[in-house]
Amino acid sequence: MKDKFIWEKGEVQPVKTKDLICKDCRHRSPKAAICAAYMDGKPAKVINDEKCEFYVKEQD
Repeated sequence: MKDKFIWEKGEVQPVKTKDLICKDCRHRSPKAAICAAYMDGKPAKVINDEKCEFYVKEQD
């Protein structure tokens, strides 16, 4: 399970949107913890790189 933070080289780094499955979703937000579909916070299954029922790939 991914944490909301990544521990690397003894430093705490927050999980970023680019690290999640929703990095190219049209509902994404600049904040990794929320999006248009999950305004109160993304569930653990999304943070853990599992599927998101609201995922819609953003068109170029």
